[in-house]
Amino acid sequence: MEDIERDTMRRVRSRIFYCLFLMFLLNQIDRTNVGFAALQMNSQLNFTAEVYGFGTGLFFFSYLLAEMPSNLMLERFGPRIWLSRICISWGVIATLMAFVHDATSFYILRFLLGAAEAGFAPGSIYYINLWAPKRHRAKSIVVTALAIPLSVIIGGPVAGLFLSIDNVAGLAGWQWLFLAEGLPSVIFGLFTLWFLTDQPKDAHWLSSAQRSWLIRELDSDAKEASQHGISTLRSVLRSGRVWRTGIAFFCVTLTTWGLGFWLPQIIKQVSGLTNLQVSLLAALPFVGLATGFLVSSWHSDRVQERQWHFVGGALVGAAGLLISATVPSAALAFCGLIVTGFGLGCALAVFFSIPMGFLSGTAVAGGLAFINMIGNSAGFFASYIIGWLRGTTGSFNAALAFLCVGMVLGALLLAPLGLDGAAKWNASRRRMTSEP
Repeated sequence: MEDIERDTMRRVRSRIFYCLFLMFLLNQIDRTNVGFAALQMNSQLNFTAEVYGFGTGLFFFSYLLAEMPSNLMLERFGPRIWLSRICISWGVIATLMAFVHDATSFYILRFLLGAAEAGFAPGSIYYINLWAPKRHRAKSIVVTALAIPLSVIIGGPVAGLFLSIDNVAGLAGWQWLFLAEGLPSVIFGLFTLWFLTDQPKDAHWLSSAQRSWLIRELDSDAKEASQHGISTLRSVLRSGRVWRTGIAFFCVTLTTWGLGFWLPQIIKQVSGLTNLQVSLLAALPFVGLATGFLVSSWHSDRVQERQWHFVGGALVGAAGLLISATVPSAALAFCGLIVTGFGLGCALAVFFSIPMGFLSGTAVAGGLAFINMIGNSAGFFASYIIGWLRGTTGSFNAALAFLCVGMVLGALLLAPLGLDGAAKWNASRRRMTSEP
């Protein structure tokens, strides 16, 4: 049985999860490359911090409007068709970002990009839920989530190179950046339309024994989740547990998108380095994020505990933001950002395993979309508020303190306090220490 489990999950990872990882990588690059383009684009187009912050935030406004409908359409058409459609759509619009020429065109394309991407993240988590049994879930999610830090680790230096080839064929470096990073999404979306499989019962690339084992495990997990009574879209909207989980995600995601859109400019202000040097340095906090992902997902799956891993990670991230906002040394402030990345990775690695443990039936797709919708609304607020605080105070210290408060609130909202929470933590500790 252990051989079937190991071989089955290895094949699922190679066929489904690694493909999702590449989609996530392209998605994150196309979503956040505007942060690097801004190093050159803002001055050339005369964008103020407020204009840039509002434009990047508009992405999330349309994203939220289309989030729930998109995930419901995913259930109707199937993950293969719908996720591929999303990938092709955002690739086309990300490419068109190369032709932004004023604030209005910037606002329009960012709005359209959000609508095109809507449903991708929760749809991908829903898709993982169709293929990953509960005890493999955190590691399965982190395979795709690693694309978030890697998009900056890889995309940052690449962006720096494109910014340095200014005025080639009549285009600025930031325009070449959007062209070179948008077109691959269109091509890969066409590939996944052929390559992906909707459900395990359709997976002819698995043996009959592997399919039977996987379906049996997933059915058992679904029955366990159904005991929580959150199995319809109506029960999702009425559940305090769902709302609390979504608001906690909102609080932590403030930091995710705050750093995603503003980190290059934060480093530029603190260091005064060149655009290429800034692009290289911006990768380091995301190395911390990737490390947090790996450590937290491995340990969480080992002890089968999620909430305290989220809480601990959020508090570590808050401590890093506090250091960055208060210390006078630029080097120590940057180290604080690396600590923030690690804590954020620890929290995000296990987050979606929490709602997947109490959602069932039709509530899985709708519930994940609803929670993700609440959380990603932080993208608009983070981008705009940071832009406003930067323009008002002349530095990013107040913005970092604002993100710190958000991380603490997120930790408190999901802290499994009381005797039940303590009992679960002690049980997980006993499982860990009893293993050989």
